[in-house]
This record gives sequence, C-alpha cells and structure tokens, in this order.
Amino acid sequence: MGPDDFGRSSFSGGNGSFRDASSITVKGVLPIYPYIREKDKIKNNSFLFILGLNESIQLENKDKSTNVVNLIGDADGSKKTLKAVNLLINSPQFNRVFNHPEDIYKTSRVNLSRLLNGISNVKIARVEIFYIETIEDLNNNIKNTFMSYPLIIRLEGFHNSEFMVRVDSEDDLIGLTNWLDQKRSFIIIEYIDCIDTTGLYRKARIAVIDGKFYPQHFLTSKNWCVGADARYNLMLEHKQFRDAEQHYLESFNTNILPHYKKQLLLIHEKIGLDIYGIDCFFGENGELVIFELNACMDLLSMWLGPNGEYNYKKPFRSAVSNAIIDLIAN
Repeated sequence: MGPDDFGRSSFSGGNGSFRDASSITVKGVLPIYPYIREKDKIKNNSFLFILGLNESIQLENKDKSTNVVNLIGDADGSKKTLKAVNLLINSPQFNRVFNHPEDIYKTSRVNLSRLLNGISNVKIARVEIFYIETIEDLNNNIKNTFMSYPLIIRLEGFHNSEFMVRVDSEDDLIGLTNWLDQKRSFIIIEYIDCIDTTGLYRKARIAVIDGKFYPQHFLTSKNWCVGADARYNLMLEHKQFRDAEQHYLESFNTNILPHYKKQLLLIHEKIGLDIYGIDCFFGENGELVIFELNACMDLLSMWLGPNGEYNYKKPFRSAVSNAIIDLIAN
C-alpha cells in the first residue's frame, strides 16, 4: 500500500509487517486490509510493504512463488502510488498480482464511464473532469459539455458523499466556491434519476471476487445519494425495507443474477479486477444502471443493528470474506 496523492495518509507503529503495524490510515486503500490482516493464514505468510516507508523488499525465500496483493484502490486519488506499485511489481519474482494497478486505472470515474458505455442493457452516467480556478470557469466548462442539469459534482480523490453535491441549475454553482481551496479537479457527472413509484431510492451492491458475483446490500433511502446512513434511520425504523434487503440477498443467485449475469460478465471482462464492488440499480427491461464500480468499496464490515436487526447479513458477508481469503491464500 502507499499514500494518496493529496497528503492525507499516515502510518505509525511497527515495521510494516502485519503483526507490527499498529495504526495505519491510508486513503484510497482497499477496506479489506483490516480484516485480512487478522487471518493467520495470510498474516503468517505475508509482509506489508508501504511505499514511502519501506525502502526495499527482502523475501525470505526467493525460490518460492510469491503473490502480490495491491491494496491501492483509488484510481482518481492515488495515481502516483499506483504508478510506483506498477514499477515495483514488474519483476519475475512475483507470480500473480491481485488487483493489478493497470486494472485499477480503469475504474477512475472518467475511464469507467467510457469503458462501460455501449454495453447492451448497461447504463452509466457520462463523466467529465476539469481543473478550474473560478466558478465562472466551472460554469463555462459545463456549458461546453452540453450536459443538462441536474448534475452531480464532486472533487477528485474523495469518496462516499464527501465533497459531492447535486446541483439543479447553474445558480447553485456559487455554493461550491469554498471547494476551490482544495485545489482539486472538479468531476461533473450526469444525473440518472432512479426514484421509484413510491418516492424512494434504492441501491444494490454486488461484490466481485475472482470473477464470481456475491450480493452485498440492498439499501432504501429517501435521499438520491443512497448511503450506509440509510441503515441507521429509514431501514432501522421500517422492517419492510430490511425484509427487502434480506430477500435480495437470499434470492440473488436464483432471481437477480440470471437476469443480469450477461451484463455483469461483460463488465467484468472489461474491468479485470480480482476484488471489487459494483453499486447499481436494477432498471426496467433488464437494464443495469451502474452508479459506481471500484476496489475501494467496503465489502466486509458488518454492523448488525442495536438489537440484531441486520443479523441476516452474516452468512453473505462471511461468503465474501471466505472468497477473498481463499483467493489470496491459495
């Protein structure tokens, strides 16, 4: 792993080994790291190399086949580190590289939009990126794209809903003035409205491990930006939305996957990553709407609610965890 491009990473304690690394905060790193480092099968046979901290790699047995797990997953915010990893792994001593940097590059917001555009029954938003110094520049660049409002605007290198808003007209752009202080590129994303007939928004997540598809979550929200906070309010308050998620998880292989497997396989063929997630919406007539696809998604954490309301998630998170461990360790 290594630092992000914007100086928001830190490391303290230990010498880079799984056992000695007591505190690591690295932006853009796969969230699987805190979980896999607790697995003896991996911990006892692994060394954690941190770019910028470790100056060299010394393998205990150079004659033994060695695999590399690239833990840098942010194609937009860790370009320098991905380039360094790419140089590092270009060695015959490494047998296989999981989540190769060349595949991570494909998941930048701009690259992904262009890569998946044109796949039958797959819809993905158009994306443009600009480095601007004034709001007037931003407005002019948007006009030149001929994209229509509403739009989603976010800053490069941030995830979740940090520095991300929906703007409904050019009058709203002035509210982004303080974003200029971040000295980041602005990402302009076409807004695809996926509100249902009940006035709610839903988002499904699919984990992809070694080319196999696993259901992750099915969230319901009143907000267009569907996030994990839905678990703490609407879904916690209303059992029918938890029932909908449980049904999604339990019926994925028999009901959902058969209808969308062709699109998912075509997507995976273009992406090529070993461990990643897909956030999507199941549209009408078999259309798959892709919101995001990258290796930075949280695939393993498991909040079960104050009274075990989400206990039904356990076997599905365990299936993903086991698949990741089997892939890396075997």
